[in-house]
Amino acid sequence: MYSRQSMQDYYTREQTNEYKRQELQRFANQHVVGKDQEAKESTVHMRQKQNIALITGDEERIYQDHLKKIEREKEVQLRNQKEAEENDFFHKQEVERVRLAAKRQIVTQNCQELKDLRRAIVNAEASKANHETIQIHKDQIQVEREVEKVQTLEDLKLAAEIERQLKIKEIARAEKMHEELYNGMLFDAAEKQRLADEFRQEELNLEKKMVSEAIAEAMAFRQQQIDQYNTKVVKATTERREFEQQRQQLKANQLKLEQEELYRINQYQKEQDQRDKKRKEMQQFRQLAFDDLLNKIATQLKQREDKINKMQALRIEIQEFLEGEKLKEREAAELMQRARIQQDLIQAMHNQQAERAGKEAEYREYEEFHKNQVIAAYRHSQELEAKAERERRQMVADYREQMDKQLELQREQRMQEEAEIRLFEKKMASEGELDDEAKQMIADERARIIRECATKVFDYMNQGQLTEEDLSIMPEDIQAKIKEIRTERKLTQAGVGAKEMQYISSSIVPNNQKVVETKQKVEEMKRKYDCALPW
Repeated sequence: MYSRQSMQDYYTREQTNEYKRQELQRFANQHVVGKDQEAKESTVHMRQKQNIALITGDEERIYQDHLKKIEREKEVQLRNQKEAEENDFFHKQEVERVRLAAKRQIVTQNCQELKDLRRAIVNAEASKANHETIQIHKDQIQVEREVEKVQTLEDLKLAAEIERQLKIKEIARAEKMHEELYNGMLFDAAEKQRLADEFRQEELNLEKKMVSEAIAEAMAFRQQQIDQYNTKVVKATTERREFEQQRQQLKANQLKLEQEELYRINQYQKEQDQRDKKRKEMQQFRQLAFDDLLNKIATQLKQREDKINKMQALRIEIQEFLEGEKLKEREAAELMQRARIQQDLIQAMHNQQAERAGKEAEYREYEEFHKNQVIAAYRHSQELEAKAERERRQMVADYREQMDKQLELQREQRMQEEAEIRLFEKKMASEGELDDEAKQMIADERARIIRECATKVFDYMNQGQLTEEDLSIMPEDIQAKIKEIRTERKLTQAGVGAKEMQYISSSIVPNNQKVVETKQKVEEMKRKYDCALPW
């Protein structure tokens, strides 16, 4: 944003530079033309003295070159003039842009309407941030509770699964060992029966001669079977001992896990008890607060039912009195706003007048210094050109006169602009009102704030902070939401009116109907005073 001081400095600087460029170009053009004219006159005079022909081949060529040079200088002068006009046009556009920017900044900064809108948007943003913070905190607490429940269930399921697997393995190992022992006993019985049959058959066939050998072989075989059985028994005993050791180790590990689990369960139970205690205290506090609120509401409703007949007669007078008070308040607010705007404009006008007075003195001093420097430079060039002294003096006089006229013209233009600005400021200070351009600037700035900021925090703004024009430039989804809210409000108001008529017509109301109506009014008040903060 540009301020008024920066606009004035920029305007003065550009005007001074443009004036310097024009004067230097004019001086250079006049200087070149003067020297060519002097050279031409000197050449003609010398040739007249010497009686030499004026036109020869070389002289014609020189003369044509001189004419071409003059044409080029004219073209350069025209081009410089055109560039000066374009620079003047762009300079005016820039000055107008800077003026509008400075005016927009002053109007938008001093407008109480925009200040109230920005303050309302800031409050709505703060409410939105508080609501989001509270919601995030609630979500974190819910997630922590779910995680704790999941972890506890997973630990219990894992312990039960480990115990079940250990029991299955132990049962399978015992069944396998019992099956092996039973198969061994069956095998021994069958083998004994087979050996007895063979022994009897050999005893019948080989008679007494083969008895001793059969007995020896039977004894040897029996010894072998006994050794095998002993080996199996030892192996089974060893496996049983290892199984008992593993079982004892498993019991020790299981006991350790149970102790750790019991410690964690006790620790979790302590933390859960603390959380439950805090939660119960908070719920008790909220319940007490809510009960107090319900008691107050019930008391107020009861008082309202007692006084509704008396208030019905005074409603019209109170409404007229309130409308008169609101009208007086609006008039007083408008008068205070006009007085404040008028005081600010008067103070700004005095400050700008003081600044303009100082700047005007500096401008005059700078112009005088610049004029003296240019005149001195011009006089110095006059001393160097002794042959054209008379023409140079005339050029200096003309230049001084033209420069004075230009400075006077610029001074008058600047004074006229300052007078217009002072007239505008006096008009604003006296009337306390803005022109159409300032009102349009305020309307554009308000529309920009509505589009960029108010649409983001519309749900958190209070009722009455936005006008119908502000609501008309909202997006379609917000306008649809506004229509739904207004429809629900009309239905609610219609319902409340019917209940009031019922209260007036009937003096005795059943208890259950009172309870239902009290709950409905409480819900309506909750919707009406809904806020991001819990209190």
